[in-house]
Amino acid sequence: MRLFELLSLLGLIQGIIIALLILRSKVFQNDANQYFAYFLLVLSVIGLDSLLSPYYENLSRFWYVFFDIVGDDIPWVMMFYLPLFTFFLKSTKVETSVPIGYFYTPFWLFVVINFFIDLDLEFHLISVPALTENRLIFYELEDYIALLLTISLHAFVYVRVARNFGNQWIRKLWWYSSVIILVWIILLIDLAFFDSQNIDSFINMLWISVSIFIYWLMYSGLLQFNLSNNRSILKKKLMEDTDTQKGKPKPGSKSDQHYQALQELMVNGHLYRNPDLGREDVASELGISSSYLTQLLKENTRKNFTSFVNEYRVKAVEQMLLDPSFEPFDVLSIGLEAGFKSKSAYYSTFKSINGLTPAQFKRAKS
Repeated sequence: MRLFELLSLLGLIQGIIIALLILRSKVFQNDANQYFAYFLLVLSVIGLDSLLSPYYENLSRFWYVFFDIVGDDIPWVMMFYLPLFTFFLKSTKVETSVPIGYFYTPFWLFVVINFFIDLDLEFHLISVPALTENRLIFYELEDYIALLLTISLHAFVYVRVARNFGNQWIRKLWWYSSVIILVWIILLIDLAFFDSQNIDSFINMLWISVSIFIYWLMYSGLLQFNLSNNRSILKKKLMEDTDTQKGKPKPGSKSDQHYQALQELMVNGHLYRNPDLGREDVASELGISSSYLTQLLKENTRKNFTSFVNEYRVKAVEQMLLDPSFEPFDVLSIGLEAGFKSKSAYYSTFKSINGLTPAQFKRAKS
């Protein structure tokens, strides 16, 4: 096996691993991410079959027939884009006038056709000469229908999603998937009209492109998108929970009315959730000068403004980490929504107060 084939094979195996992690991880548990995992699984299965098919002949007949049916006779190519299409729509709340399930109709139709062809050619259980004698036509139709469907849906995603949606990761995903589709189109055109000697190069180019795409997903894109998506959901949940938290006793209430008003802003107003919160902002809310606010904190807490606010942020993180209803959200999303501006500030502050990282704290308390 040549080096580029090995790299492609490793990339596709990682694609399957990523997909399974998404499906099993609580961090990624939402409808959009589930469909993205299905897309990766199908794409990886197609790639693995393409790269490993030359080695099937060395297997026993059982395994040869098994991989031939699973890899080739199930027309994965007809539906590989559909989970990605669904992911685009669900992650951006865009709707279509046609139910998504209808787009799977060609896939199931050709599954049935290939099933009858296999019953005849592989198992000799029935005789369907009308299908077996024209099977090459059916195989070509699979590619052409899949190509037309993919291009149409991908164009729809550009017009309704990628062109207008503000999330940069979604736009990058559209362009990266466009490269894969373009290489696939070149490959199909070459197979249909030219059958050139460069066909192996196009196949290798396709799966190298897919592998690079998977590596990008693994090391940057998917985690960034999930963080953004989780924070959006978490923000809504925190807003819903705000009303239920009102009326809690104020911790360490002092006689000074300004200090009590400050605690009120933190406990019920949740000012600490603002990552850009400054001393001047809070002083303005209280109707006092920033220098008097500093003096107020020193007299009542012996802390500076940053330490005072960060303690509320850490307490909020602790409550969310211990609350089962926040289990689906990753530790980093929770910290950022509690008001920390960066991952480093979040982790260092939390550890300085608790002696543990957020993840260690969660494990220790669970």
